[in-house]
Amino acid sequence: MREQSDDLFHHYAVDEYTGAEVSGLDFRKPIEPQDRETLNRAFINHHVLVIRDQHFTPDQFKSATELFGELQPHDKKEHHVPGHPDVSYVSNDEFVNGRRIIPGETFHTDHSNHPRPPKATTLFAVALPSHGGDTQYVNMHSAYDDLPAETNRRSTDSRRYMYTSANIVRARSAI
Repeated sequence: MREQSDDLFHHYAVDEYTGAEVSGLDFRKPIEPQDRETLNRAFINHHVLVIRDQHFTPDQFKSATELFGELQPHDKKEHHVPGHPDVSYVSNDEFVNGRRIIPGETFHTDHSNHPRPPKATTLFAVALPSHGGDTQYVNMHSAYDDLPAETNRRSTDSRRYMYTSANIVRARSAI
C-alpha cells in the first residue's frame, strides 16, 4: 500500500477501497494547521481513518473529533458518557433484567437516515475483543462508481438515492 509521510506523522492505505491508518500524532495535543489539512485530505481519500494508541478523556475525544468538522449530537440520548450528553457509548457490559443490552445494536451511529447526514462518525475504542466485532464501513463512492452506466445516468438525473443493507458476509480487511 502507498504510504504518505510528512515531518510528524504518516498514513498508509489499508486496502484499495476504504481505510488508512494514521500514526505519529497524539490527538490530545494541539495539531498544526497543515497536519489538520493532511488528515482531512486523508479522510476524503480513504473514507475511514484508523488512529491507534490514543487515550482520551471525553473532552479530549470531542476536541480530536472537531479536527474534522463540527459535531452533530446523536439522536439517542439514553446512552451517553455521564456528564457528557454529546458523547454516546456502545458497550456489551449492560444488563437489564438479566438480559444483555448493547447500546447501538439497533441504530446507526452515522446518521445516514438524516436529510443532511454528517460527513463522518467517530468511534473511540476503550476495550476491544481479540477477534470478532461487527463494525463495518462501506465506500459509497466506489459503490456508485461500480453501478452500470445506465443506472449511474438515471441516478444522476433524478438526484434521489436510496440504499439498503443486508447481512452479507464477505471477506473484510483486518484493520
